[in-house]
Order: sequence, then C-alpha cells, then structure tokens
Amino acid sequence: VRLPTVVATIWTGALGIVTLFYLDQFDTALRSTWFWFFAYSVYPVAGVYFILRLRKRPTSGERTLLPPVHRVLLGVLGAFALAVSLLLLFLPGIMVDVWPWKLNLMLAQIYGGPLLGLAVIALLMTMADRDECFISAVGIAMFPVLALAASLMHLNLFKPQELSSVIWFASLGLASLAGAFVLTSVASRKENSRKG
Repeated sequence: VRLPTVVATIWTGALGIVTLFYLDQFDTALRSTWFWFFAYSVYPVAGVYFILRLRKRPTSGERTLLPPVHRVLLGVLGAFALAVSLLLLFLPGIMVDVWPWKLNLMLAQIYGGPLLGLAVIALLMTMADRDECFISAVGIAMFPVLALAASLMHLNLFKPQELSSVIWFASLGLASLAGAFVLTSVASRKENSRKG
C-alpha cells in the first residue's frame, strides 16, 4: 500500500492547498463544506504519517522492476500528466482557455490534484518493485477508463470540433490501453507467484 498512500497524500494535499486560495467560494453553512475542509486537512497529514512509518520498515532487498516497455509507457503517461497537472495548478488561466469544456480557475486547479496524483503514481511505478505495483496498476488502468466513461456521458459539455476535445479523448483512450496493458502484466505476475 506504499504507492497508493503516496498518491492519496499528494492528491488530497493538493486539493487542501487549492482550497485555501478559494475560501470565499465555500458556503460554511453546509455540512459538505466542513467535510471538505476536514477531509483535505486530515487525509494529507495522516498520509505523511503513514509514509514515514512505511519508510522505516525493512525490505527484503530483492527487487524486480516492471518490464522496460511498461516502464516507458508509465514514464510517458507520468510525464504528460505531470505537465498538465502543473499547468492546471500554476497557470490555470491558460488552461481555462484551452480546456475542452467550460472551466473556472478554482475547478482548473482542483483538477490539478488528481492529475498530479496520476503523474506521481505512474512515475513511481517505473522504479518500484513489480509485486508492489498491483493496487497502483488497478488505479492506473481505471482512472482513464472512468474519466472516458464520464466524458462520454456528458458529451454535450465538450466543445465540438476543438483540438482540445480530440486531445482529451485520444489521451484517455491511449492511457486506458496503456493502463490495461500494465495491469495485465502485473496481474499475471501476481497469479504466477501465487501458483509458484
């Protein structure tokens, strides 16, 4: 669970920091607002605690990395998601103009958190032990598939014929295929290790 813990910490931490810049847009009369404040304050702190605890655990010393083709796919996915997430977080005005559907500054920066999490998990998997990648591989495979499904359900929100819409759907399609490819490999390795 080390890798998913890192991602959850980054994801929730980014959302917590973004929230601080938009406090005036939250209705404090709503319970959901207080849950939002609580979740995105406590989850990152708890995540840092667990990450520090997991670092102190002894390892066997034997590591088997994912095959090179998988690491390249994850590296490309991670680099692309990292670039987009940093643009969303630090240059949201530019991203609002080019995003495939209508977006405001706060939402642009909020989207940056999950994409930063996706970037980090993909890049960490390029260096992680193969046996430790199963949960992360499921996440890498499901993230773009679910985003693609949600996008298809809301096609009316997209700017038709826009390059940004084409890039959005192409990126999700390619990321879904890459994620499925990596997951299949990791799952088959896990199954083989159970039999062996």
